[in-house]
Amino acid sequence: MNNYEKLEKISSGFLLLVVAFFFATAMSVKGGANLSVFLLFLISFFYLKKQKIKEQVSIFLVLALPFFLSLTQLLLGYDIPINALDSPLRMALAAFGVFSLVWVRTDDLLKSVALVVVGVLGVAVWAYLSTHYSHFAWGLNGQSGQRAWNGFSNPIPFGVLSVMLGFVAVLLPLESLGVNSNFSIVIKLVSLSCGLFSGYLSVSRSIILVVPFLMLIVAFYYFQNSFKKAILCLVLMMIGTSSAIMFSQSFMKTRIEAGIREFATINKNMNNAVGLRVEMWRVAGEIIEDNFLFGIGKSGYHQKINEMIIDGDASPFIKKAPHPHNELLTMGVEMGIFGIIAGGLLYFFPLWFFIAALRQQDEVKRFAGAAGATVCVTFFIAGLIDSYFWIVSLTSVYAVCVTVFFAMLLARKRELTSASACFEEK
Repeated sequence: MNNYEKLEKISSGFLLLVVAFFFATAMSVKGGANLSVFLLFLISFFYLKKQKIKEQVSIFLVLALPFFLSLTQLLLGYDIPINALDSPLRMALAAFGVFSLVWVRTDDLLKSVALVVVGVLGVAVWAYLSTHYSHFAWGLNGQSGQRAWNGFSNPIPFGVLSVMLGFVAVLLPLESLGVNSNFSIVIKLVSLSCGLFSGYLSVSRSIILVVPFLMLIVAFYYFQNSFKKAILCLVLMMIGTSSAIMFSQSFMKTRIEAGIREFATINKNMNNAVGLRVEMWRVAGEIIEDNFLFGIGKSGYHQKINEMIIDGDASPFIKKAPHPHNELLTMGVEMGIFGIIAGGLLYFFPLWFFIAALRQQDEVKRFAGAAGATVCVTFFIAGLIDSYFWIVSLTSVYAVCVTVFFAMLLARKRELTSASACFEEK
């Protein structure tokens, strides 16, 4: 083994450690996701001279596009604070990982991703501590200690991403990693329970929208060749989950009932979670219509809202909102039609590849496809009623997950091609 091969082996080892660290700490240790982004970026520099394929370049450009658009606005004279570039920059930095992770063995990469079971256990610990001990509690509007969080992101994304991690853990092909089948089932059930437990205690109503779609992905992942079994499994899981919530006396049930009432009376009372969102979406649509091509920049939202409130074109109730509470509308307000296109590409470009892989027979490809689809679908559905990419750590979670699972697909394709070539030579 020459020096270059030794260095490459060491680099691969560090990459695997970074991936393992990310999945274990992204939502349970403050700074874990962001540190993973910077480490992944630095190590990936070693691989930039290696041969690249169009899929690598394409996913990098898609994930880096919001940063390039924001940087262009800055150069054109838009009033954009430098710290407003933090979130899109993390997306671009994480995307560099696609140039390095494709050279890592997929069986080793799977072992690193399997540390998600540690991460989902960590959020369950946070959920318990934050709802049982005042020192860890999240407090807002008299709800101190009633809603779970992790100390560095509010209950809504905490609950949504906790559930997402639980479903990723359920998809793990642990048997192929040497885990006993019975023990594998236990690990997956415990991991899913931890994710759902955390989501439930967060009292985030967004998970009600997200969970059915994640159940659908899981059902088709395990019953790929039987559509009827997949649908039956989905229906049973939804009935069980809905019954567990609606037949209990809990804050979550109270929040769901309140949401139904808010929706039913939306024309009479705007000053509630549903009414405010509808007003913010309406106002965001008007801003985009008036600034269709380039938007108003990342720091223009508050000023524009205040002007519209003074003119009587917007409700004063939305004055303190930092964004329109919809990911695509937020990007449209900030960057016009180009922002909406960039936002759509962030979700649907990788999702196209992940769904295609979900139909493959190869176990690694199917896992990467299902796990990647789980991430994209979670962020897209949750992003319909909130904005996640303006928070640096949440942006890092999405970018690293998509990069890892996309790179796993490409790495597996390379391995299978190489194995086929060796077989033909023999």
